Amino acid sequence: LSISFVQKNFVYKSLIPVVEPTKTVDQQQPQQPQQQQQNKGGDQKAKQPQAQAQQQQQSQQQEEVINPSILDLRIGRVLSVKKHEKADKLLVEEIDVGEEQPRTICSGLVGKIAIEDILGKDVLVMCNLKPSNMVGVASNGMVVCSTNKTTQEVELVKIPENTYKVGERVNIEGFDGKPAPPNQMSKKLGKILPLLSTNDQGQ
Repeated sequence: LSISFVQKNFVYKSLIPVVEPTKTVDQQQPQQPQQQQQNKGGDQKAKQPQAQAQQQQQSQQQEEVINPSILDLRIGRVLSVKKHEKADKLLVEEIDVGEEQPRTICSGLVGKIAIEDILGKDVLVMCNLKPSNMVGVASNGMVVCSTNKTTQEVELVKIPENTYKVGERVNIEGFDGKPAPPNQMSKKLGKILPLLSTNDQGQ
């Protein structure tokens, strides 16, 4: 299974406004009344601590690098598939991911992948997501698919035969680490998935 990762695009910076330096008054400009000059001096003094605070904040902030090893990607085997009774675009799958009981997972694959092309197949499953209620069905995970950039055709990620066991975790080469807990995944998942891609064989 060859999942590549666009590392060069994988840095997100928190930007803060750039503080412009206080402009000096041109000596050739006509002098303002003394009260205005005093007020302006006060404004400059007030801006200095603000500028220093913002510069301090900027120096303390670090580039946010999200390691894709936070994904708990596992090999799952689809035991059953049926259409959702109350949602036309959803399929309901029972998937063995190496746990005591199979997981129920809802996927929006109706009209994209035929049921017979999913049933019995080994698939890539995201396992560390919060359970969600999908129109009355508790979904516990996500089937990871790929989209052809040219045709926009959706396909299952192909698992090479005789390479992985059901329940085995799939790591992305060059990135090691433990999966993040489900309550930390919602904000990070949308940044990671667009940077993952398969090879020409869809693996």
